[in-house]
Amino acid sequence: MLSAPIALGVAAGGALGALLRLSCIRLGARLLGSEPLGVTLGNTLATLAVGVILAAPREAWVLLCAVGGVAGGMGTLSTLCTILISKVNHGQPLAALCYLALNAALGMAAIWAGHGIGVALC
Repeated sequence: MLSAPIALGVAAGGALGALLRLSCIRLGARLLGSEPLGVTLGNTLATLAVGVILAAPREAWVLLCAVGGVAGGMGTLSTLCTILISKVNHGQPLAALCYLALNAALGMAAIWAGHGIGVALC
């Protein structure tokens, strides 16, 4: 069971992550003309942060608040899946597959790069 301070830290981190996700989506819409690319940006940045955090020495509560809270609130599998099913329902299965592949490739590259950054910083 989580203590109240840790639960509040995770909740606060999740709120911050959700605000960061919204900012990424709006930035994607404004600069790239595409909310889905903003979702990709948010997911990629969240995954990069997880890579850094996992490589760094930390207390368990930091992991919970940073990964479970901030990165968990910033990354969004549900929105990714909503975009995918929308593309399929609009007769764009290849676009859905490409979008999924793009997100998976960027996520893997980001966590790998983040881990490298974290190791270099520590």
